[in-house]
Amino acid sequence: MRIGIVGTGRMGSVISKCLVSNYTLTLYNRSSQRAKVLADELKAQYVDEPLGLSTCEVILLSVPADQIATVAAEVAAFCKTDTIIVNTATKAFISTELRSRHPHVYFVDAKIIGHAGSMEFGQSAYVIIDTSEKLFKPLKNIFSLIGTVERGDSKLAPTLSTLATEVGIRAAVLLKSELAPYHLAPELEKVLIESIGAGTMKAYINGDLGHFGQEIARRIEAEIGVEE
Repeated sequence: MRIGIVGTGRMGSVISKCLVSNYTLTLYNRSSQRAKVLADELKAQYVDEPLGLSTCEVILLSVPADQIATVAAEVAAFCKTDTIIVNTATKAFISTELRSRHPHVYFVDAKIIGHAGSMEFGQSAYVIIDTSEKLFKPLKNIFSLIGTVERGDSKLAPTLSTLATEVGIRAAVLLKSELAPYHLAPELEKVLIESIGAGTMKAYINGDLGHFGQEIARRIEAEIGVEE
């Protein structure tokens, strides 16, 4: 199966690297240099216009939310019948009007809940695909290379991603503020936030805290009122 990937920024690059061993890829990006460099790295096909995606059976759109409608329309104009075009932008959704203008293709909203930087280092994501049973099977095979996949309402993804992002950033900002009076070296501050702070969050959710961390977790859970 040939898969087209439109957008080779952080998430598009990660998706490409996850899929390249199992699928034949065609990469396209409006900034041609970025796509060409990635295509050379992965030994994938590079095209410099949407027409070059016409042989793809599935096309994944990994572009900013405000570009989805325009890019989806550009790509659909050159697609063969029954091509599946997948929108992965977290906060954008394919409109009814766009679907009606291009009835020869299937449009699907699929939301990847995960941080591109973490995914690049092997952290699994969670993918919610909003589509029919018929289209879900081939898409599940593709996205299972990225993480856990479920068929469901993708409109929940922006809320969940925003919540996790805001809480994570709030924790980092708070810790940085608490460390400020100590006038630490930037390298030490980075270790405390990136390694201990973020690492402790990961250990907590995986049930892998040490004795010291478990004591702190119990105290904070009691303060917040978390039920075991």
